[in-house]
Amino acid sequence: MSVRNFKSKQIHNYRLLNQVFYIIIIVLISKEISIMLTKLIKFFNQKLVKFLFFGGLTILIYMLVLVFFEELIHLNYNISVSIAYFTSMLFNFLVNKFIVFEYKKSSAKLVHIQTIEFSCIILLNYLITLLFVNITKHFTGEVYSGSLLAAFTQTIIAYFIYDKLLKKIENHFL
Repeated sequence: MSVRNFKSKQIHNYRLLNQVFYIIIIVLISKEISIMLTKLIKFFNQKLVKFLFFGGLTILIYMLVLVFFEELIHLNYNISVSIAYFTSMLFNFLVNKFIVFEYKKSSAKLVHIQTIEFSCIILLNYLITLLFVNITKHFTGEVYSGSLLAAFTQTIIAYFIYDKLLKKIENHFL
């Protein structure tokens, strides 16, 4: 065997070994990715994670509607805050009931009671929102930080209230 053939065979073996090594790495990585994806799916199926995700989406809807009515339509900030608040809360009620807490039972009586109870919470939160917004408007001249502060405060409180309230009503009526 000549030196040239020997080196050629060595290079070929080296390339083959590299390819095998890369295949092993890809298999290991894909296994790890599969495990990570499974863990990620389990994580996002957790109630708290869903609650926080949809809470963030609710805040995004709120802010977009608020900016639209205050900055583009030039409505009074209290009216803009009110429209944004009730629009986002309708979305929030629906996703919390059916997706986050998975209360699928929807008899007319049950939905009526849940709507009344939820409306009481919404009214209280609405008054808190107006308070925060008006305080920040007075001191800073803008409404967005007050809206975000109110949303953050309400999110912490709401998680515990919604779960217990929806469960209590569902157990009582069904």
